[in-house]
Amino acid sequence: PPPVRDEKIIPLEAHGVKVISLGFLIDRDQPAIWRGPIVMKIITQFLRDVDWGTLDVLIVDMPPGTGDAQLSLVQATAVAGALIVTTPQEVAVGDALRGAKMFERVGVPILG
Repeated sequence: PPPVRDEKIIPLEAHGVKVISLGFLIDRDQPAIWRGPIVMKIITQFLRDVDWGTLDVLIVDMPPGTGDAQLSLVQATAVAGALIVTTPQEVAVGDALRGAKMFERVGVPILG
């Protein structure tokens, strides 16, 4: 798990990039089956309780789709844009398109 200093989580760093992950905070074999208020709490904690320092850009890797995680992030902070990443499988492309449409509907520009 990442260290904590002055009640702030200190992100780990790899190749000059600061990283925090739910995977750092739960057991390796524990599933993260969370919805609604719990997802919002985790996203808020990662935004406010992590000592990010000065950042030029904050990249948030989200699960596919249009669920609680995406909506919670948009509600918790000003999102400057979304970069949609997908694999070529038809189902994955469909998920990516729905995600892009969701971000557009909530006023988040699609950067690519």
